[in-house]
Amino acid sequence: MELTVRNARTGAVCAVIIVACFASLAPRVRGGELLDNEKLNRALEQGIAPEVITQKMKTSQCHFDASLDALVDIKKAAEKGAWKAEDIKVLQQAVIAAADGDKRRRVELVARAMNVFENADPDEYGRMMRILRTEGKPIVPHILDQIEQESERKRGGMLDALGQIGDKSDNVVKQAILMLNDRSKPVRMEAAKCVAKLAGVNTCEDLVARLNNRDDKLDGVCMALGYLGDVKAADALVRTLKYAYDSDTRVCAAFALGQLRANSKDSRASLLEAVLDEHDEKLRDSAANSLALIGEKQTPNYIIKAFQRYHQGREEILKHLSAFKSPTSVEFLLEQLENDAPKIKRAAQETLQVLTSENYTTVEDWKSWWEVTRNRQDWIQVSSDSQKVPEPGAAPKPTESDPITTTR
Repeated sequence: MELTVRNARTGAVCAVIIVACFASLAPRVRGGELLDNEKLNRALEQGIAPEVITQKMKTSQCHFDASLDALVDIKKAAEKGAWKAEDIKVLQQAVIAAADGDKRRRVELVARAMNVFENADPDEYGRMMRILRTEGKPIVPHILDQIEQESERKRGGMLDALGQIGDKSDNVVKQAILMLNDRSKPVRMEAAKCVAKLAGVNTCEDLVARLNNRDDKLDGVCMALGYLGDVKAADALVRTLKYAYDSDTRVCAAFALGQLRANSKDSRASLLEAVLDEHDEKLRDSAANSLALIGEKQTPNYIIKAFQRYHQGREEILKHLSAFKSPTSVEFLLEQLENDAPKIKRAAQETLQVLTSENYTTVEDWKSWWEVTRNRQDWIQVSSDSQKVPEPGAAPKPTESDPITTTR
């Protein structure tokens, strides 16, 4: 009887020591194999001895779920592996201790991550993202706990981390979609990337439905649809480009159409019209960029007309001619090499270099090159180069083979 009591006391003391050991080790052990509930239960079912499991837990990265359901599963797996009741109890206590310690470590890691995001050092940021990706899904709840931080850098960093970790759980995706309406534009853009990375089968339809409210700021939604790349969103984005009240929303709708390579008549016509927008230089630039991605051949004439009509953003929209290999582009850029504005001259020079893969530095050299080159087969002017550009407020003129029928 005395021996039995002594053994029981010894077992209880051992249990306390084991649990205390795991409580102290859990935050520190970062090397070795990753041990989670699934692996643990599989080992238990195979009858791996308690002392082996104990040693393995000490030398592994333990990411345990210590919920009641998880503890029940551990008990069932251990019983299947013929463990004694007292050993199962000790193991459950050790799992709880390890889970609590790992939770504290993850909370501390997210706190460090927020400081890194705020400091915005690129090297530290990259290292922290690698660490968070390694942590995986177990750290996601702690990131979500901090997603409403006051600092836009912290909120943006958290969204970046969620996207890189890739947990597509409903609550994660819903939170990312909510952040598309964040008060900060950079955060909305980061949320757009995150939503696209975590998208499910219904994400495109859900985002398109959000475009129905033209009074909202929907630039983040448009960006998300662009990154998502589903052409089913094209028609809704065209409507947004035409009729949204918010400038950022229209700019991002134009961007998204380019990302989708939206080549419908309505998409191209709406983007061409946006290149001639009277009020918004950013919209003109975004639309020209998207048309370059789509490869709409009428674009050079629209870019030139926008350049001639509007002084704001002239050097930026000029650069999009680099995507259109045609005499119209070259000859207009050659003219701008003699422009009185230094920024225009520099933009024309850089654009010619990209367009032609040549590197001349003087106007005379460029003109001499063009005299030799202009009759080469690959530079022969295509018919669409000569299409007439509509006057302000008019729709783009259709061709016989491409009847564009659109209204503003």
